[in-house]
Amino acid sequence: MEVIDFLDNRILEAIRPYQLEALDNINRYLDSDSNKQALIKMPMGTGKTVIISIASAFFPHINNCLVVTSSSAVKEQLLYDIKMGVWENLCVPFCPIKPVVELLPSDADVINSNQYPTIYVCTVQALLRIKQDDYSNYTLLKDKVDLVMFDEGHKEPAQQWQATIRELEAKVVLFSATPVRNDLNKFSIDNQFVYTYSYIDAVNQGYVNDVNFSIIDTSTISNTQRIGEFVSYINNALDSYVNQFDCERDEVKVIIRCNTDEEIKLLVNELNNRGLHAKGVHENFGTANEQLLQNVPSDIRSDGTVCWVHQYKLVEGIDNYKFYILGIYQALPDPRSFVQQVGRVIRKKT
Repeated sequence: MEVIDFLDNRILEAIRPYQLEALDNINRYLDSDSNKQALIKMPMGTGKTVIISIASAFFPHINNCLVVTSSSAVKEQLLYDIKMGVWENLCVPFCPIKPVVELLPSDADVINSNQYPTIYVCTVQALLRIKQDDYSNYTLLKDKVDLVMFDEGHKEPAQQWQATIRELEAKVVLFSATPVRNDLNKFSIDNQFVYTYSYIDAVNQGYVNDVNFSIIDTSTISNTQRIGEFVSYINNALDSYVNQFDCERDEVKVIIRCNTDEEIKLLVNELNNRGLHAKGVHENFGTANEQLLQNVPSDIRSDGTVCWVHQYKLVEGIDNYKFYILGIYQALPDPRSFVQQVGRVIRKKT
C-alpha cells in the first residue's frame, strides 16, 4: 500500500513533494523485512518534524511510536509540534487522535497505563535512565513500540544510546541534517531506505534561505576593541537586514558563537549596553543572573531576546525561523559543527 492510499487528501495537498517522497521511503521500509535502520537526510528548516508527525500519527501499520531526541529543548518543540504546531502550519483542521505523551524516568508507569495507541516523546538520556533504573517498564515499551524515530540521528552510534535504541528491537528511522560522524561504520543503515534532500535543492526550490558570508577585517583592531567592534558589526548587520527586507526589528534574531563563558559574559554585557536585548547560555552559569542561563529555555521561540550568545548550546537542535543572522566571534572546532551552526539561520517562516 502506498502513502497516497491512506493519507488524508488534505495532508497530501499541504505537504511538499520531497516530504511525500520521504514518507514513501519510510512506508517502504516499514513494509520490508529489513532489520537495519532507515535514514532521512534533509537540511535544517525543510520540515523533518512534519514527516515525524505524519508517520507517527497516521501510518496505519504503526500503533505505538517512540520519538527520541538528544536535547530537552528539541523534545519540548517536538511535543508541541506533534500535538498542534505541525497541523496548524499545514492548515489542516485536525490533530492526531493518538495521545502524545512525554516519557520521563519519574513517570515511566505511563507506559503501562496507556492501553491504546500512543506517541511517546522523550530524550535519549531519559530512555537510557528508564532502561537502567526501571527495566520492567523499558521491557514493556519494547513490547509496545512498532517504530522509533530519532531526531538528530547522527548521534545514534554513541555507545550507550545505540544499545538503548537497538535493544527495543523495533524499526528505526534516523533523521539528520548532519549524518556524518567519525564512527560512521557503527551505523546500521539499510542503503535501500536512505532518502536525501539536498541543501542546494532546498535553496533552488525556495524552501530555505541562501547564506551570505561577510568577514570582519580584524587586522587593525586591538584586543581591547574586539568586543565593541564586533557588537557594532552585529548592530549594523541587524539594521541592514531590517532595511533590506522591510521587516520589523523584533522579527530578526541573532546567534553569536564564542569560545568561552567569559567571552559570552563580555558580549552579553556589551550587547545589552547598546540596547540589543541579549542572553548568554553556558553550562558554567548559575541561576542568579537572568541574562546568563545554564540551558536553552524551552520557550526560546516566544522569548523576546534579540541576541543569543553561546559556545555549543545553540549549534544544533534549535529551530526558530527568526534566527537570520549568525555572528561567529570565535571559530567552531570542526567543519561539521560549522555546518550545523550555519543551519540555524537558513529556516524560512512556513
